[in-house]
Amino acid sequence: MRIAHLVTYISSDGAFGGPVSVAIAQATELARRGHEIELVAGWDGKAEPDAPGVAIRLFRVGSLPFGGFSGLYSLRLMGYFAQNIRRYDAVHIHLARDLVTLPAAVLAALFGVRYVVQPHGMIAPDKRAKARIFDALATHRVLRRASRVFALTEREQSNLAALTPTPQSIDQIPNGIRHYPEHQRPATPSGRIPEVVFIARLHPNKRVMAFANMARLLYDDGVVAKFTVFGPDEGDLSKLLEYIRSGSAPPSLTYEGPLKQGRAPDRLAAADVYVLPSEREVFPMTVLESLAVGTPSVVTVGCEISHELEQNAAALVTDGTPTQLASAVRTLLLDRAMWRELANNGRVLVREHFGIEMVADKLEAAYRGRNSSRGIPMRSAGRGGADANDRSES
Repeated sequence: MRIAHLVTYISSDGAFGGPVSVAIAQATELARRGHEIELVAGWDGKAEPDAPGVAIRLFRVGSLPFGGFSGLYSLRLMGYFAQNIRRYDAVHIHLARDLVTLPAAVLAALFGVRYVVQPHGMIAPDKRAKARIFDALATHRVLRRASRVFALTEREQSNLAALTPTPQSIDQIPNGIRHYPEHQRPATPSGRIPEVVFIARLHPNKRVMAFANMARLLYDDGVVAKFTVFGPDEGDLSKLLEYIRSGSAPPSLTYEGPLKQGRAPDRLAAADVYVLPSEREVFPMTVLESLAVGTPSVVTVGCEISHELEQNAAALVTDGTPTQLASAVRTLLLDRAMWRELANNGRVLVREHFGIEMVADKLEAAYRGRNSSRGIPMRSAGRGGADANDRSES
């Protein structure tokens, strides 16, 4: 099959986060199975995404005055998509309220091309004027006409059902990730100071300051560790830097800037604990990556997969306060038996429930118009992306 995956924006700082990682993982696995896959995306002109076997088409974006990701647009991307849309057997749109993915979905509907949408928790009922305009002009229509809508969790499924009169077309599909063999985790040198990391956008919802205050509590309690923050600024960087400059932060807390797209697993594998203090988190890819590389995670009840993580003893779940975060991190740093248990359980959970292979089975079935919940595996005799990693830019 010829399949296009379309995502809003790929940048060198990884600002668009999880949807890009998910799209690349899905596209790579589908290409491995023999499908002809294109990844079409808006672009900052700097990022160099890697997706083996996938033809990558990148187009520079502009931004309207109302800003944010919703204001991104690319006329050349739309032109390319309109010229080539009839070549695809199916289009997978990683949907957001923006001027890249919504117009692409409208085009797919107009041309009668089968398309599925996956909003990654980015579309829910919203009373703000900007969201209501997007919904009235395109979102409702796009959701109604999609051959399949993929939700990550039951809550997202309910939110999407509230926006479309065809809730029977909404299926749950988890984020998927490839397995990382045990030997990819580097050996820990004797006497090395353990490291606790935060890897996320510095948006208020991600609560980097809760991480910073947690680091202060642990430092004051005599816990010897490094605390490292990675991520692009989305509002909270100035607060973090001021906290560090003021002397309120422990000297072991540093900000290292954003990670390049695709670098998170390697950086997580080099750390001892990953902390994500988010208040509202649907299905964080960085947590899956942390589980996959065997680095224990600390999350909050605001993470919608926290119950599953806790039930499988694959992560420590807190209420998100710096005090509880510090207690969980202290336990993992001092109790190596628990650390090993969580590391092992995390790998098992990824292998058995969040493997990209199971996700790809469901995607193939959906592209064929079959019941994706049955997970029917398929293979295609396609070229498997003969012009893999070719890049277009305008």
